[in-house]
Amino acid sequence: MKDGMCYYSVLCHDHGGIVEDGIIAKFSDERLWWIGGPGSAEEWLYAKSIGRNVKIESFNDRIHVASIQGPKSREILQSVTKSDLSAVPFFGLFVSEVCGAEVTISRTGYTAELGYDIYVPVAAGAAFFEALRTIVEAADGKLCGSRSLGIRRVEASILNFGQDFDWQHNPVEVGLGWMVSETKAPWCAGDILLAAKKQKPARSVIGLRFSGDEIPLIGDTVRLGDQILGKVTSAIGSPALGCPIAMSLIEGNAEPGTKLLVEAGENVLEVEVVAMPFFDPERKLSRVK
Repeated sequence: MKDGMCYYSVLCHDHGGIVEDGIIAKFSDERLWWIGGPGSAEEWLYAKSIGRNVKIESFNDRIHVASIQGPKSREILQSVTKSDLSAVPFFGLFVSEVCGAEVTISRTGYTAELGYDIYVPVAAGAAFFEALRTIVEAADGKLCGSRSLGIRRVEASILNFGQDFDWQHNPVEVGLGWMVSETKAPWCAGDILLAAKKQKPARSVIGLRFSGDEIPLIGDTVRLGDQILGKVTSAIGSPALGCPIAMSLIEGNAEPGTKLLVEAGENVLEVEVVAMPFFDPERKLSRVK
């Protein structure tokens, strides 16, 4: 792992289930951040640190996170920092001054577009936000909340812990088997996950494309004929594709092109299994130079 870089990863329980997915931000061999979500990573890290020469600190009450995403994000952020953003690689990490505050910036985001996450000390948070908002709005940008992020997340097929998967599922079952290394060891649940990687997964996450206008609800049943396969875990109306799309965690697997049924209230919708990501599968938007 190189200094000044971020790495998408998962933490796993001893039984192989996922504690949480998130980003490892590496400043140096002695200093790393775990940037996660709603899982129990904090407790897991503290528990695993017992008896080891490592210090765990929570920054949850010390840092606010702002995210600037989209094709203009580099141009806008470059206008308020002296750091050369064109030299920052995808998933790069650096410290800079922005809008009068010293912040940590990573070229990451929840949108699979060009974008940056900015980690701001709490004391500077309010003034920083107002200054950044003024600059963004002057460039014809908009404030966006979790629903906007959710649209891009699903189009990009980025899984959400606690919604698309949880502690009951291992990385192999949710399409993250590439994280399970056969050469790097030892690590938590290594033997269990290596064995799972060699077998056909019992479950899988699939993409669904709808032909009508009705957007299914989270929890709607997905079936093949009369056989129940699983549930819808995420669903949106996709502006990029012009139709509803969804992700579903099912028993077994279903190949792209397979026709399935979704029970949406009183309606039964015919859907097609499609490859994921739904949009920009080569991630060209986020990896632009």
